Amino acid sequence: MKPLFLTTSELLEAWWSRAEPHLLPVVNEAARGEFSIEDLYILCKEKRATCVVITEGDIVTLAAVFEFIYYPKITACNVMAMGGSGWDSVAEQFFITFKEWLYGMGVTVIEASCSSVMSRLLRRYGFAKTYEVVRLSI
Repeated sequence: MKPLFLTTSELLEAWWSRAEPHLLPVVNEAARGEFSIEDLYILCKEKRATCVVITEGDIVTLAAVFEFIYYPKITACNVMAMGGSGWDSVAEQFFITFKEWLYGMGVTVIEASCSSVMSRLLRRYGFAKTYEVVRLSI
């Protein structure tokens, strides 16, 4: 298990096609029209979001896209999309690396607006339910 943060244009170009299949189910099934797969790519390309992939050699097993949110008192990492396979086998080690990397970037919390299923999964790794998100279409 090796996390690779796609923080340069070269890394994004080299790895995005392997990350995309893991993110597509999130876009198509879990997101509610907030973004497309192309939007995630553009956000990463413009450095408004970052993609991280978990690799086994040259094979991507998991991918996530996240953004920084600058609240007045804290900097948060908002996980926008996360998908792949083998999560339980790598989650604990990944979160150690991910939190260290984020802390070095000035982040003090990780958050996600997600389904109840994903919320339950993330709570196994120390996440706590903080807010209920409600939405009114206009």
